Amino acid sequence: MAKGHYSAFDSGTLEGVIDVNSSLGPWRLRSSNPETKSSVVIEGRPERVYLLVDAEVPERLNPAWRIILNDLSLTKVFRPNVVVGDLGVEHALTVYDVTPVVRQGKNELKVTYKGEVPVVINGVITVALYRAEKFSTTFSLEAGELVIDPGEEKNEQCEGSCIAFLKTSVTAKAVVESDNVRRVVPPETVEELSFSKRFTVRNESQKGSVKLFALFRSKTVEPRIAVTGERTSGGIVVAYEGDVRLNKLIVNVLKNGVSVVYKVFEGVSPGDRVTLPVQDLESGSSVRAVAVIAGYRKVMEFKV
Repeated sequence: MAKGHYSAFDSGTLEGVIDVNSSLGPWRLRSSNPETKSSVVIEGRPERVYLLVDAEVPERLNPAWRIILNDLSLTKVFRPNVVVGDLGVEHALTVYDVTPVVRQGKNELKVTYKGEVPVVINGVITVALYRAEKFSTTFSLEAGELVIDPGEEKNEQCEGSCIAFLKTSVTAKAVVESDNVRRVVPPETVEELSFSKRFTVRNESQKGSVKLFALFRSKTVEPRIAVTGERTSGGIVVAYEGDVRLNKLIVNVLKNGVSVVYKVFEGVSPGDRVTLPVQDLESGSSVRAVAVIAGYRKVMEFKV
């Protein structure tokens, strides 16, 4: 029988979008290798931002570690929200609401530990909730420690878009089936897995554990966001035909798969047209446009 559980730390309906970013290990920290660094970009002013840190420590170690965000130490002691013991190891998940201390733009994250007994950091995850016009997202953000023993499996259903975070121990491998795609996760690996309907993870090892430590579910109703393009004597004209204003429109012109023009346009409104002065394009060249609204991105591509 699986040990532990995960449960929702935030859920509901947001008039906006959710953006998940992760930096995944595993990283083994000790005095000779005392820290791991990552970063996340925060767009605009989010409603809420959560920071998750998953770790594995020897039982009863109680490490003196620090989790640092933009030079601010969030903690000096080991106080995880969820701890599950298994074969001499404590699986520990910590969740912080860091909304008041994140800043717009790039945010630096560090986990530091200088002890002689190693501590494993499996991943650092941020979840940002943004308000966005004409978007509606129903969501459930779940985290914890669910340890799956050899021969066992865990099933999850999804409606919309789901992201699961999985870790295999040094002697275990997992078989994952998601949306009718089967794959094997090798030993001592941390994976971020996306699925939209059904998800099954099986521990097919003789010994060792597989664990799930986060599961984010969301279903978003989106406004119309579309672009069209045409070739003119002055270059390529890209027209935005969506229903909402974009924070950015990123346009990349590709010739034989190689980028020849890259432009970022700020504050694009419905009906706006932008011109890219490109000449001598071969037949079959393409334009890739990325619409950005807060943490939401939509990629569109067309031939010119």
